Amino acid sequence: MASNSLESLLAWMKDTSQMLGWDQIVALDGHKLNLGLQHDHIIRLSQGNDLGVITGSMDIPDTNITHYLSGFRLAAPMLSFQRASLQSAKTALSLAVVGGTQMMVETVQGHKEIHSLTALDPLDGSHVTLDIPLGTNAANVVLDLANSEDVLLTLFRTPTEQREAGKLFKEWFDRLADQKRLHALAALPDQGNPFMFTRSIDVRTQHRNAPAQIPDTVDESGAVILFARSVNGAAGSFPGDNSGFKYLIPDDDAQHSYSATELFSRALIHRAAFGHALLQMLDDADFEHIADEAGSLAKMVARRGGLQVAATDYETSEYRFESDPFSLPTVGGAMPLTIEFDQNQVVQRWQGKASLPFRYRPLGGTTWKSYTVEISTHLLHEFRLWAEESGASGMEGELSTPYTHTQEVTIESGLPSLPAGEVEQIKDFVTNAVKRALLEAFSSTLTTRASEDYLTDVDIVGGSTLQASHVTLPFDQALFGQIHASGASFEIVQQQPLVVAGKRLQLTTEPVRENLRWTLEPLSGGGGETGQINETTGEYRAPAAHAMGGSYLRVLAIATDTGTGERSVTLITVQANPITINPQIQLCYYGQQVELSAGQLDGMPLNWSIKNPVPGESGQLVASDQPGGRTYIAGSKVSNKTYVLDEIEVKDSQGIESASAYVLVLQIEPLITVKPVENPNLPEGQVQLQAYINGNAVNPVWSLPVDGPGSISQAGLYSEDIGTKERFVLINAVADTGEFGKFEGHLILPLPLVDFPTVISALTK
Repeated sequence: MASNSLESLLAWMKDTSQMLGWDQIVALDGHKLNLGLQHDHIIRLSQGNDLGVITGSMDIPDTNITHYLSGFRLAAPMLSFQRASLQSAKTALSLAVVGGTQMMVETVQGHKEIHSLTALDPLDGSHVTLDIPLGTNAANVVLDLANSEDVLLTLFRTPTEQREAGKLFKEWFDRLADQKRLHALAALPDQGNPFMFTRSIDVRTQHRNAPAQIPDTVDESGAVILFARSVNGAAGSFPGDNSGFKYLIPDDDAQHSYSATELFSRALIHRAAFGHALLQMLDDADFEHIADEAGSLAKMVARRGGLQVAATDYETSEYRFESDPFSLPTVGGAMPLTIEFDQNQVVQRWQGKASLPFRYRPLGGTTWKSYTVEISTHLLHEFRLWAEESGASGMEGELSTPYTHTQEVTIESGLPSLPAGEVEQIKDFVTNAVKRALLEAFSSTLTTRASEDYLTDVDIVGGSTLQASHVTLPFDQALFGQIHASGASFEIVQQQPLVVAGKRLQLTTEPVRENLRWTLEPLSGGGGETGQINETTGEYRAPAAHAMGGSYLRVLAIATDTGTGERSVTLITVQANPITINPQIQLCYYGQQVELSAGQLDGMPLNWSIKNPVPGESGQLVASDQPGGRTYIAGSKVSNKTYVLDEIEVKDSQGIESASAYVLVLQIEPLITVKPVENPNLPEGQVQLQAYINGNAVNPVWSLPVDGPGSISQAGLYSEDIGTKERFVLINAVADTGEFGKFEGHLILPLPLVDFPTVISALTK
């Protein structure tokens, strides 16, 4: 990895421009932007403006398979820099699947049945990935999910299934309202110094070093780069990926942590400093703007306006002078006020006319003489910025008159015949009054802080702002600093933590604050208990698993400063079970193999086994090429059986926590078909089943091979356990045909029943 120290960056920038013709280049750290997107997501959740619950189905081309997705919730969008490029505005985006149920339904001889069911939660690790151009409008950088391309759902193993699922999510994004679909990533200021305003932005991405091509991961090691053209500037060019253009954010400084860099061209900081000073000091100013061949502002010529000068006094060796307020018009003389901009300096020329009323008396005397003189001015000033050697403020400026030029203020008329010495002292006073008026006006308006003030008004997603901690002028101006969360002067350290049901989590803030009040805010649609938090200490206790409304819940924890009212918020996700295994149930035939995956809250390795294996019937587990998974290989055909049911168990390293999944291995094609019967009169949580042999209804013996959940009557009425955490039920039907022996069939139903009307309706067909 190339050195990316502050010193190496400054050496690269020294004495030469690296702006490539742009007025501004802004680099924003990807990790900090993602924190902002997460904070923005929390705000959207609390306001009901998240992406909502995504449900739908898709047929897989050239197969008899339909996938049903139900209750999918997505986490915050996260920028990923695997394919970062300085030549493209596209970037990769990843949205973790927080929860949902996926079922693979296969149609066999016109009959639909569930072949696998996966219940996703935050531990499952599935993502929706996509490419998206970072859009801009004037001074804003926007993520619009409707512009998504190549949307994929990583849950699936085949590219075709991933793409078909992606189409479903893309259609969902396209239908969303603006407040749900759009994410304002950054906004450059449109108030304050008008010379700093942005006309357009082009966005690129850059990786900190060579990206590691690890699939299904979020690579935050990069930056979003804004190439900005100011209202008075020209567009530049883009560096090539192998052009030697450095990664702009220092990342190996042991003393300071940087997450943002902003570069301003020399031409821009000169325009911004001098041009804005003029607009502030003049009344009713209007200028003609003249651009050079590239489109940058080269000259401003006054069309109207004036400098209002307050009453002043002045003493010479013999007289005391006082003037009434007067005005120096920008037009009307031999040359209107004209400002010429160059990369390294600003030149002001002004040949004007004015009326100056004044009075004077001898020192010690009491008799005043009053006159109004008509004057003409021939003024020339130069303004330059350069690096400040002490390093205290980064740069300093100088307003001067070229030593080759004599500034003239000439009295054209208004004086009677007076002694020559008296006239000379009047000329001294008039010249002093004009020059002092200009210098006093510039002293209160001319500043080198235009860029630093501008930086504090840059808005970053999630309410974050920029703050410069190192300002310098190696050639163009460079500001290195941090992206800070705004809205509060403190932040909860534990951002979006995961916690197991019944466990405790200590929340803290950075910096540590006294007088905080901690509260919880449940999110709509969660159900069940949300846990408790100590109002004083910030210790959160998750609810017990049985008290939760599902396999996971999300709740907002809020720290409020009782003195200032400032708040910081984090999103807590509680897992009913610290281990997740998927698919929770799936079918295969003898001799086939299927994949399973599992995740644990602490990320430690899990122990896999087949629980209570039956010799000669059960399959085996082998290593998988999928991370965090195992491959199940079904055993050889077992005679005189329709099914072999294996329970796959995963345990933590201590053997305390566990989770199970099931593989139903078909030995022969089941001869009984089981279907739900449409019956709108049944109460919620019940479904009537009917078994068929060759299309003829039969009355089998019903059973639940995995001991529930719920119960089934011998009339085929299934009743679920309200509040169960299980996401499926396996139902078995056995009919004794006498002469032909016993026939078997099965049905997998998703739970809770009320959440899957579309799937259950499809199974009735």
